[in-house]
Amino acid sequence: MICRNKRTLIPFAASLLAAGSLAASASAGARTFNVTLDGLQEVPPVVTSGIGSCVVSLDDVTGDVKVSGTYSNLSSDAISAHIHGAAPPGQNAGVIVSLMVSGGKSGTITGSGTLTAQQLADMLAGLTYLNCHSVMHSTGEIRGQICPTNASWTNYGMGWPGTLGIPQFTASADPIQGTTITLNLDNSMGFNTIGILFIGLARANISTKLGGTILVVPILVVPLGIPAGGLPLPGPISNDPAFCGLTVDLQVLESDSGASKGVSFTPGLELVFGS
Repeated sequence: MICRNKRTLIPFAASLLAAGSLAASASAGARTFNVTLDGLQEVPPVVTSGIGSCVVSLDDVTGDVKVSGTYSNLSSDAISAHIHGAAPPGQNAGVIVSLMVSGGKSGTITGSGTLTAQQLADMLAGLTYLNCHSVMHSTGEIRGQICPTNASWTNYGMGWPGTLGIPQFTASADPIQGTTITLNLDNSMGFNTIGILFIGLARANISTKLGGTILVVPILVVPLGIPAGGLPLPGPISNDPAFCGLTVDLQVLESDSGASKGVSFTPGLELVFGS
């Protein structure tokens, strides 16, 4: 896995509260990736007003790939564009498909090619990127990761029953990055005051003095106000390419301030980007 750090988790936590901007669609044999190019994704980053937006169409059976998009506001005329791989965000790699640019500081990016089996696997794993080269920045002025924007949820662990039982923590559906899903927290047993959302990058099995088990090694913790009857947590999933390959684990600890003074842990919920 890549991007397994606290710096990446901060925008992930923010993405639970603010919707992403682009989504990808997929059907058997055909995948479509929406790619945003900018200077910050270059390695090293490039200070530029240049931006780009491309659609990458992939046949995941034959390996045929097609690119169509535009770029604008480059510091100098575009000279070439390519699909590169295999590299995650933050790393560079060689050319695997050459593309065409219309020239000038603003224009179009088009082209097609056929990927090898390994290159196809790399693209599906989020390990390829688009790079647009200019006269002033011949190694690349704007870049965008071609990242699968689907994700999957997995429940694990049994949770721990407090006085009022085990609250269930589930996702409404497998999300697509850039769309809104709901994390359903069923605390209908009566927990009504305190909740802490643990967000971490690794599973754990830590026994606590409370008698429960923490399933997540927390990197971030988020206090929650949880009304009786359950709380739907709106969770727009970011399409930030830095999330490619990221695995995030979540768990909620709840406490009741009523007469029972109970404490419970939910089962764990694991989110894997690009799966």
